[in-house]
This record gives sequence, C-alpha cells and structure tokens, in this order.
Amino acid sequence: LYEGSILCVSLVFSYFFVLSTELLNTAIEEALGHLHPESHERIGFSKDIASAAVLMAVLFAVFSVLLIAYNHLL
Repeated sequence: LYEGSILCVSLVFSYFFVLSTELLNTAIEEALGHLHPESHERIGFSKDIASAAVLMAVLFAVFSVLLIAYNHLL
C-alpha cells in the first residue's frame, strides 16, 4: 500500500472524527438544554465532558497533522 494514501486516509479520518464528535457534542448539549432548561451543576458537568471529547478529537487531528508533516520533512 502506498504511504501517501495511508497519510491521506489518516487526514480524512481525523477530519471526520472531529466533525463527528462536534456533532455529538451539539446533540448532547441541545438535548440536555431541552430536558433541563434551568442551570444545574450535573447538566453543566455533562456538557463539559462532551466538550472534552471534542478537544480530544482535535488534539488527535493536530497530532496526526504534525506526524505527517514530520514524516515529510525527513
């Protein structure tokens, strides 16, 4: 398998991973906001956890891009 195609698949996967987690985060936040419109500590904590999942996906994407850039510089 060609190395360039693996790198391309990695970038596409990273993009869709970030997009998927962002969509899930939005769905969770909207559902929790609809079910419990008042401010509540546990609802806020749940929203923070969903946002942390997006952050982890973004960090994975950044790591993937840096790894690919490092491979191309060698």
